[in-house]
Amino acid sequence: MKYLLTILLLCVSVSAADRITLTITVTNAPADANTLTVGADVRTWKNTVATPSTQIAVGVSAGASATNLWNQIISYPYSGPMTPTFSSSNVITLRGAVGQAVTASASGTWATLTLSTQTVTELKTVRVPASGEPTQSTATNIQSQLASDLSTYSTNALTAGTTLVGNLVQTSGNQTVAGNKTFTGATTLNNASTYIDGGSVTNLNAKSITITHTNDAIVFGIARMGIDDDGWITLTEDNSGIHGNAMNYGSVKDGTVLNGIMGDLRYASLTGPNNLTGTNRLSATSLNATTLNTLANGNNAGITPSNAAFTRITAGPTAAFAVCGIVAPANNRLLILYNATGQNMTIAHESGVDATPANRILSMTGADQATTGDGCVILLYNTDVARWILVSIAQ
Repeated sequence: MKYLLTILLLCVSVSAADRITLTITVTNAPADANTLTVGADVRTWKNTVATPSTQIAVGVSAGASATNLWNQIISYPYSGPMTPTFSSSNVITLRGAVGQAVTASASGTWATLTLSTQTVTELKTVRVPASGEPTQSTATNIQSQLASDLSTYSTNALTAGTTLVGNLVQTSGNQTVAGNKTFTGATTLNNASTYIDGGSVTNLNAKSITITHTNDAIVFGIARMGIDDDGWITLTEDNSGIHGNAMNYGSVKDGTVLNGIMGDLRYASLTGPNNLTGTNRLSATSLNATTLNTLANGNNAGITPSNAAFTRITAGPTAAFAVCGIVAPANNRLLILYNATGQNMTIAHESGVDATPANRILSMTGADQATTGDGCVILLYNTDVARWILVSIAQ
């Protein structure tokens, strides 16, 4: 009896960053004594298996034979190592290690063999300590790649509170951060109760501090805020209030709402419109001042003062003049007008000269009141009556 013997030999060499995959497609049942050779490892198909480590049982079909081959490979793996995969009913793949040369051949006509090459990144063994590497460059490259891979592939975050992150500022949990810190850009504090409890913050020259809060409270325990004339601390509160013990030597900017400050505002510069509600103590507080030199002789309506609480009229009118209306501000705005022109100044009561009723001034006497020459008036705006209220006048 003559046998037809067909031998297919495949051999692929690889570089250190290549991986070879062998694909075995079983096309029909093999004949007794057909072989599969991978590298130097020869497996033989047998109708009767006597040596399971090197022999494979011939199946009644291509699918049955592929299953028998798979079971034999799983029981007796190829060296290398080679990773087997049963990808379909008659296809088995053997994936070599990176840099492993793979050769394969089969006798008979029971299968087709295909070798394919995949270029991969060569794996490196991470060794510690890095100072033990032969060169500084090697140590740098390995540690840099490790940091990059942790950022790219890790699905886990470092656990807060562990020793590993003990010197880092965490995004959650209780922590004490010591030393001087610089924050740039907008800083938003938006949890239920935020405490700034530093004792003394000084030398914030020509800097601006903005603290925005949208929930319940910001609690201040700052003893001194050392901010120069061109520096501001702006506190914005949307809900129940900003509470604290004291804020000294600070500048409170336009539009600030201070609710329920349980303590002192000492030596603070306040510019309006600002709302101070609750229990507030103002100790040696200076109100920002400005000048108004745009008024004319006779009636003046729709006057737009600056945000300063104290306004000094130093120039403009050369004869008697009247203030008939001031642009309506936020509720409870305090405005002190000091006439230093030497001309008589009249505060007009409910003057129709100003076409906007909300801009008009309400005098408690029900009549106009005037200074003789220099004089000073105190006005307070109230939204309930939608008028400026003339509180007092001094000559």
